[in-house]
Amino acid sequence: MTTGERVARYEAALASARIAERPVAVCDLDAFDANADDLFRRASGVPVRVASKSLRVRALLERALARPGFRGVLAYTLAEALWLCEGGIDDILVAYPTVDRDALARLARDERAREQIAIMVDETAQLDLVEDAVRAALPRGASIRTVLELDAAYAPLRRLRFGALRSPVADAPAAVALAREIARRPALRLIGLMAYEGQIAGVGDGARGPYGLAVRTMQALSARELAERRAAVVAAVR
Repeated sequence: MTTGERVARYEAALASARIAERPVAVCDLDAFDANADDLFRRASGVPVRVASKSLRVRALLERALARPGFRGVLAYTLAEALWLCEGGIDDILVAYPTVDRDALARLARDERAREQIAIMVDETAQLDLVEDAVRAALPRGASIRTVLELDAAYAPLRRLRFGALRSPVADAPAAVALAREIARRPALRLIGLMAYEGQIAGVGDGARGPYGLAVRTMQALSARELAERRAAVVAAVR
């Protein structure tokens, strides 16, 4: 189907639904399902966590999560995670460290939310803030589920870096130190590790010529180094 044919199809659907106001968002559910099928195929059995910052309609989040191979949401903010949880969505990971004290207090008070939502942490100051925000609201014996974010960038030379600067936790000793900080705080519970290798996932590898070769070489070296670093971190944290 050409672009013009798709536009005509969407315009006809809007006309039949008597939606005249613009702008309006249109989702082609056939295309949505085809994309989901392709993601499932590419994942090769690994569960796909849906990123809510890219899919901003809860009905579509629910549609994706109802499919085989899709499990959980990567939420944009803690407030959004709480809203999704209230709507019945399970297994929600907040993608970025939060400083929303009100949302943290709401999380602490809500038993279901505490079971289904995990927050991201990457430094001791963040732990201090979370502890302070939940202190008055968290029931005795309860805890906030946390995930420790690792720096996954590839930096072969001190001044040469490929990838996002998302976390100060760059090696196994730093991860162990922060994990121990979490473990000694009863209000917090470490449930996992996260890393975003943007230099691999976010850089196109289909380019040809010298640039394409350089990209693919960097990605291969980065993947090898990251696998070694993750293994060291997991072994040390355990």
